[in-house]
Amino acid sequence: MSRLHKQVFENRWFSLFGLNPGQMRFGDDKIGHNNGWFNKIGERLGCGDLGVKDFKEITTKLNNDELFIVLSEASTNFLNRPEPEDVLAPGVEYVARHSLFIIARNQLYAVDQGFLKTSKKTASISGLRFKVLSLQEAKELIIAT
Repeated sequence: MSRLHKQVFENRWFSLFGLNPGQMRFGDDKIGHNNGWFNKIGERLGCGDLGVKDFKEITTKLNNDELFIVLSEASTNFLNRPEPEDVLAPGVEYVARHSLFIIARNQLYAVDQGFLKTSKKTASISGLRFKVLSLQEAKELIIAT
């Protein structure tokens, strides 16, 4: 069974990868603000800011069959939607469609949602190297892992 199960980071007494619920990061280390964190089956793990050190820690500590998927705050704000998704488990389709970053064992992916402004297959973000994926490639990666 994966260590990345629904709401794993909501427990303040357990800190996998050094992450804590609602954590805040500041300065140049910060990559994401108030992101939602999800697993490969579309379950919410927790939320908070992520920094360079977090990405490095997660990618080296993940098991081969685990993915840590990062969504924007806007994509995880399920309030006031006419037909809200299941907040704790919106599913693979939703997570794949809204993913910004996918972290795998020793591999970082950035999903091209239109903000990367690159046609290259790799991108450097805050000094980290990411393989750039299309939305379709992100979905295929999530399903295949």
